[in-house]
Amino acid sequence: MAKRKFLLYTLLVSAQLLAVVTPAFTQKHKSTQETKPNEVRLREAEFFFTEAEKYFILEDYAKALLYFQRVAELNPTNATVHYKIAEVLSKGTKEEDLQRAAQSIDLALKYEKKNKYFYLLASNIYANLGQFEKATDALETMMKEVKGTDDYLLN
Repeated sequence: MAKRKFLLYTLLVSAQLLAVVTPAFTQKHKSTQETKPNEVRLREAEFFFTEAEKYFILEDYAKALLYFQRVAELNPTNATVHYKIAEVLSKGTKEEDLQRAAQSIDLALKYEKKNKYFYLLASNIYANLGQFEKATDALETMMKEVKGTDDYLLN
């Protein structure tokens, strides 16, 4: 009987102690509770971009494309991710891949007009599609927008 009372008393004290301690441990600091959703999305996008680059380097273009597309969903105005999507798609052999690459590089150029590598990829994609006038336009626009690119006039 004494053991039962002791066990009941211990259980009661433990329950009261747990009721007091649990809220203290479960409360989060204000700074972590008020993390802005935009910051979280950008961190997540950065993680996916890093993963995509890893697979791109390993030449696993299918996985790289999936990760780059996830980044584009999280941060649709990021010109670099659209460039990287176009770069991955331009390595494909299907005409459909090149068409999608052209759409992606157009988005990249919409958001960033001062990057010569964007224009060079655009020119290459359009040339591979047989759209030589667009390829030439991309190079001419590059020479207008980006200083020091006159060397590409020969192309």
